[in-house]
Amino acid sequence: MAETSIIPIKGNDLFFTLDNKKIYHATSHQLSLNNDYEEYETKDTTGKVQVLSGHTGTASCESMVCVVGSTTTDLDTSALVDAWKAGTELELSLVIGSKAYKAPAWIESVQINSPVAQRATCSVSFKLGELSDTKVS
Repeated sequence: MAETSIIPIKGNDLFFTLDNKKIYHATSHQLSLNNDYEEYETKDTTGKVQVLSGHTGTASCESMVCVVGSTTTDLDTSALVDAWKAGTELELSLVIGSKAYKAPAWIESVQINSPVAQRATCSVSFKLGELSDTKVS
């Protein structure tokens, strides 16, 4: 029998990229995946039947507000606001172990919080399209 090992992943090792660029100074990411079900009942079924009809998802990111002029490898806060304003379709990707997950993403909201004498933070929420997965090479 093959031995399995459990390898916990640290939060620092798990991050989103948008169009192959990292969100600059991100502190936290959250991915929510949901199944949608169609419900029906016929004369031939005993009770209601649930059938998977699709997938939906959302993602969010917390980061410090930073402006670096959007380098080729990072998206800063102003680039995220510009993408929200334009309704730009982005590609969100996430790598977990040996699998990469990708989905089209649209920015639903951007919230900027700037308390006195503290670092300004930014929260960005995304609506996701169909998630696909591939093996990391």
